[in-house]
Amino acid sequence: LLLPSIVQTTMMIIGLFIIIKLKNCFYIDTTRQNPFKNVIKVLQYAKNHTFPVCRSAFTYWENDIPSRINLGKHKYGGPFTNEQVEDVKTLLQLLLLIISLFGFQLSGDGYSLSE
Repeated sequence: LLLPSIVQTTMMIIGLFIIIKLKNCFYIDTTRQNPFKNVIKVLQYAKNHTFPVCRSAFTYWENDIPSRINLGKHKYGGPFTNEQVEDVKTLLQLLLLIISLFGFQLSGDGYSLSE
């Protein structure tokens, strides 16, 4: 019964140890803006703009119409880079995954060693 919690705790300690020991190997970009402000700005832009603003004449629509969050890219006339918008989309996907796993854990349908 205690085995899953012991395994989880051990893995978390190993992960923290690796992060602390390899901290100098990670690339830290100090020129970037605050990531929380970036996420909020991209989401606000997606909420307020339903069509491209000041789109360049040299761009064209693909076969698929871009989503509202993609309209924030420079390609469609938005103020954000492709990387900034993709970072926000990845964060939203990860939040969805974490929330669904957390809900699954709370529902009590998780695994158990005893039958």
